[in-house]
Amino acid sequence: MAQKHFTMAELEAIVQREQGGFADKGRTQARGVPYQPPPLKRDIQRTIYNAVWNAGGEVSRRQIAEAIGIKKTTWLEAHIERLVQDCHLVRIEKPYRPGMMMYFYQVQQ
Repeated sequence: MAQKHFTMAELEAIVQREQGGFADKGRTQARGVPYQPPPLKRDIQRTIYNAVWNAGGEVSRRQIAEAIGIKKTTWLEAHIERLVQDCHLVRIEKPYRPGMMMYFYQVQQ
């Protein structure tokens, strides 16, 4: 399966669509085509989960971003944290430098 690489503009458009700000919505409905927002939230979370599963151990946020072919952004981090809240992933905190923590994730056992 080919990895999709997103630009920052594409990620921002995805977030805008998820929040209901899709500008073409009215024009699409006016043409008689029913508007259906894409199921992007579930797809990105499934992709993140699969990347962590395929790693077979602890992975950092940067490694997850590299595995799915996008930049490490707060948008991506929010989806990772949502998977932690839903008990699909486990967050492991390790000291990185004095006063700094590094976060790793693995699939819930």
